[in-house]
Amino acid sequence: MKCPNCNEELEKGAKFCTKCGANIEQALAERVQAEAEAKAKEEAEMKAKIEAEAKQREEQANENKQNNTEIYDEEVKEKIEELKKEEENQQEEVEEPLKDQPKFEKKQNQPKKKKHILLKIILILILVLVILVACIYGLYKADALPDNIKGMFEPMFETVEGWFGIEKEDDDVEEQKNVDHKENENLMLDKKDKKEDIVYDYYTTELNGTTSRIPVINLENENIDKINKEILDLTEDKLKEAEKLVSQDNYGLVNVDYRWYQTDDLLSVVVALRYGTGKNEYHVFNVNVTTGEEIDNSEILDMAKIKQDEFSDKCVEAVTDYFDKLYDKDDATFTEVTGYEVARSNTIDESNFSTMKTQMYLNNSGEIMIVAKIYTLAGAGEDEKLINLENKNKNVVNSTSNTVSSNTVNNTTENEITNGTSNEVSE
Repeated sequence: MKCPNCNEELEKGAKFCTKCGANIEQALAERVQAEAEAKAKEEAEMKAKIEAEAKQREEQANENKQNNTEIYDEEVKEKIEELKKEEENQQEEVEEPLKDQPKFEKKQNQPKKKKHILLKIILILILVLVILVACIYGLYKADALPDNIKGMFEPMFETVEGWFGIEKEDDDVEEQKNVDHKENENLMLDKKDKKEDIVYDYYTTELNGTTSRIPVINLENENIDKINKEILDLTEDKLKEAEKLVSQDNYGLVNVDYRWYQTDDLLSVVVALRYGTGKNEYHVFNVNVTTGEEIDNSEILDMAKIKQDEFSDKCVEAVTDYFDKLYDKDDATFTEVTGYEVARSNTIDESNFSTMKTQMYLNNSGEIMIVAKIYTLAGAGEDEKLINLENKNKNVVNSTSNTVSSNTVNNTTENEITNGTSNEVSE
């Protein structure tokens, strides 16, 4: 170990220097302090030097930046000047051909364009107005305008028609035109036999003193041929069996008759089969006389202006009314019979009436008729009647002839087809 003061070699652990007499511990502390102070001074000088260099570099950078900015600004200014000169040269080239024209000429063009646009708008409005008036006139001639609007335009149209010499057609001539037009639209199929009506007796036969008539539809059409065959098949076998019987009191077929009705294109043939029990059975055939196709119930309801969802309610109402006339609900002779309530309930049950299955047609008055089952009071028997849905007053029965033991109804109304030669039914 060396003395911190004089560097004399000393023994380890010596407290004083043998040469200079210095306190080793104190000398060592002073030496450490001196070294620390020297190092701190050196660091401070170094830091000051670094900061000075940094400041110098910053000042140099700012100076360079300022110099560059001034150089850049000068370049930008020169570029702007060049662009201005180019723009002025181009403007001079454009304006050179216009020097001889008045300066106000360009301003005069603006009102002229506005006038052209305004003129176009006026022409378009006039065209729209002409089209609108033409449409209204077309509806006026077709008599399709509401009365209040027609009243507004009618004097004007009549005046204009007078100017052009257009005379209003007489009502009779106009009506005849409509009739001719309708006939042309509804051209009927050709008849097989020109001498006969649309429906006529295919043949007649005497059965137990009563004449039976078998109908045929007199139109040339494959589908109508099938319907005619269906009618023959329906009646011929039963007539042959009935010819073997000698009395009308039998329970088989005793009579065949029919009626036919035509409303516009709808032709309805109603075939009636009457049996010895007094029971009636009806078969309805509805065809289109212009196409020969069958007409379904929905079309018939449309023609009668009856909604399908109202149909069953109308049926129940009309059939109930008929049943109560047939078996007077105020007469104990009927109401106290054991089977009265059951027969009435079965007859007016809503499930009996369906727009798909219920047979229907239009009569000569254009009223809808249905084939309805009327249950009898004795046993489980039933009878079919033709019931008018729209005019219940025509469903008249002769109630004085009704008894509990007799299920027949004597009447000359629409509710039965009785023997005759006309297609009309007395109403």
